Amino acid sequence: MTIRTFREKSAVNSRSEASFSAPLTEESFSAAQALQGETGLLDHCSVYSLAEYCQIAELKVLAASKFRSEAEKHWMHPDFFEAIQDVYRTSARNDRLLRDIVVNVLYEHKGLLGRHEYQEIISQLDVSFELLMKVRQRDYWLDESGMTS
Repeated sequence: MTIRTFREKSAVNSRSEASFSAPLTEESFSAAQALQGETGLLDHCSVYSLAEYCQIAELKVLAASKFRSEAEKHWMHPDFFEAIQDVYRTSARNDRLLRDIVVNVLYEHKGLLGRHEYQEIISQLDVSFELLMKVRQRDYWLDESGMTS
């Protein structure tokens, strides 16, 4: 899997804009994405990385919020698989916003871990350790509250 560059995304957006007779609005862009099968996950990763680079905290939070919304809806889409790679290859270990979203979605949809392509990439990234720590944290909380023996 490859990471999309801003140049590639610009070319895609140019082609999308050319195919519409009306100006490109947020609604028409969402409709175009749906027709093309895109989720926006990779775009939100790119915006997040750019916001981190430019040190624009509000934009990071907005991109993370949009990423969370898309990830919760499209966790079965191949873009989520690619987004996991983007998040872990482009963010610092101590930058938790997108990483925590990925870990939480994987935790909520444990069945993804049974898919070979996820196993392969997760074994190569920090996400496996972070997911294990989330399971440990949850189990610790259950032990402390007396819910398990």
